[in-house]
Amino acid sequence: MLRASGTHMLLLESRVCDLVLDHAECAAVLDRYQIDYDCTRNDTLYRACVERGLDPLRVRTDCELAVRRAGVSGEDLRAWSTKDLITVVIARHHQYLHATLPYLRTASQWIATRYGHRRPALHQLASVIDALATTMNAHMVEQDGELFPALLAGRRYLAAEATRGFDEHEQARSMLAQMRTLSFDYERPVWACGSYRVFMSELAHFEADILLHLHVEARELWPRYIASA
Repeated sequence: MLRASGTHMLLLESRVCDLVLDHAECAAVLDRYQIDYDCTRNDTLYRACVERGLDPLRVRTDCELAVRRAGVSGEDLRAWSTKDLITVVIARHHQYLHATLPYLRTASQWIATRYGHRRPALHQLASVIDALATTMNAHMVEQDGELFPALLAGRRYLAAEATRGFDEHEQARSMLAQMRTLSFDYERPVWACGSYRVFMSELAHFEADILLHLHVEARELWPRYIASA
């Protein structure tokens, strides 16, 4: 991606999916604006903003601020070795999920019990979080025990084998969309206690982490190993 020398100038004509690969820290900004950076889309940053009624210049500025605050020029995942990419997926994402999923399950049940009379959707939210946690745990077991060791050993797999992984991604995305809807976009109402507010903040971070992880897998990791039949 072209930049002005010594700056972090991002281009409105850049594809959103490439922007996240160039600068992983932009993912949180795009999530906040609910801009989809799914690898199956080819929208430019400008087009994605216009379609959502957003000011493209403001969104770009927020992305540039995120890059500057990171203190680096951004993580270009395309330049990483496969070993480093897999190690980062495990170290950053899987460790985070192992630590966070039990908390989200417990907290969602507690909040549904305490505040379900005010917001009945919280009961359904707890069920969705439980189902998503089950899905993600199974996903990690398969990756850590089978997929990643095979990829590191240099085995290429058929495109048909990858279809299941993409289906799992779509299932996770669907549950994340339900989670956002049932939480009213992670709203923290004035009547909520501190635990409720912390839970919603963590839920928003959880969504951003999973979406970035799915993006890295589908956009950068899997294409290295999908072989034609």
